[in-house]
Amino acid sequence: MATAQEKRLKVRDLYRKILGRNRYSQALRDYCFKKYRDGNYYSDCSSSISYCYKEAGIPFGILNTVGMYESSKLKKVDVTIKNGVPQEVDRLRLGDMLLFAGGDSGRAYAGYVGHVEMIGEINGERPADVVLYGHGSGTPSKKNMQTYCKQRQAATSGTKRGNKGLIKVVRFVWDDEEDLIRPDGTASPEGKAENALSGIITVKDVQKALTVWDRDCLPRYGVDGEWGAETEAAVKAFQTAHGIEPDGELNHATLCALGLKAAYVKVFGGAVNVRTAPDSTKDNVLGIVHAGDKLPYQGEDKNGWHLIVYKGQNAWISGKWTEVQ
Repeated sequence: MATAQEKRLKVRDLYRKILGRNRYSQALRDYCFKKYRDGNYYSDCSSSISYCYKEAGIPFGILNTVGMYESSKLKKVDVTIKNGVPQEVDRLRLGDMLLFAGGDSGRAYAGYVGHVEMIGEINGERPADVVLYGHGSGTPSKKNMQTYCKQRQAATSGTKRGNKGLIKVVRFVWDDEEDLIRPDGTASPEGKAENALSGIITVKDVQKALTVWDRDCLPRYGVDGEWGAETEAAVKAFQTAHGIEPDGELNHATLCALGLKAAYVKVFGGAVNVRTAPDSTKDNVLGIVHAGDKLPYQGEDKNGWHLIVYKGQNAWISGKWTEVQ
C-alpha cells in the first residue's frame, strides 16, 4: 500500500505531465488526460488538480473552486497566512491546494473563491522555496509561491473582500500523515492522526526532545519527521530510562517526561454545543459534542470558555461542561 508521501509524489508527477501541454477551457475541462477531437488536452485551475488526484487513484471528485472550498474531504491546513503568504513551510505538503479569492461577488458564501493552485515543489524552509503548479489562462505553469501569493494579495477586486489573496490551504492526503499526534497524545506505529488538523505535537518535536535526552539515540535518520522503527526504539529506550512501560506508545506519561504534554479539552457534560464565539446568547452553534469526547486545546480561555479545534477550525466550548487535561 502506498504511503502518503508516495501518493503525493504520484499526484505531483501527473501534474508535471500537463505543464505547458494543456490548453485552458472550462467547457472542455474534462479533457485533462484524454485528447479532445482536435487532438489537444484541456483543463482549468480546479479540474487540472482534481484529475491528477483521480489519475493517481485517490479521487476526491472533479470539483470547481467552490466545490473545493466547501468539500468535507478537503481539510484546512493549520498554517499562518501573513500578507497573503503561508508562513510555516514545514506544515505544507506536496499536493496541498491554495484557494484564492476571485472577483465574483456572488460567491460571498464561499469566501469569494475563484482560483486554486497546488504545491508542486518544496525546495527549502522558506515560503520563497515553494513552487506552485497551476492552470490559469494559457497553459499550466510553475510559480514561486511567495511571489505569486503577494501578487494575488495586491490584486484588487470589486468584492467586499477587496483583493484576490489567499483564503486558505486545504489538503486531501492525510492518511498515514507522518508528523501528527492524536489529540489524546498517542500515535500509531504508522503515525496516523485521528484528527489531522490538531497540530499539537509533531514527530519532529518528539525526536528533538529525544535527542536532548540522548543526542545519539537516532543515529541513522536523525530528526527527519518520520515515525519509523528507529524513533520507536528510541522512545522505548527513553521509557525504560524513566520508569515507564517500554511499549513505544506516545502516551500521557511519556509526553510529560519528554516535556511535551499534549493538552486537550475533555467533555464531561451530556451533549455540549461548540460555538464560533465564547457567547451562548447568539446563534453561533457549529456542532454538538458528547461526554468523553476530546478536542485539541488551543491554550486560550475567555470568560469561562475554552478555545479548541473543531472540524478543522478554531471554536469555543463552555468550561462548565469540560475540563482541560
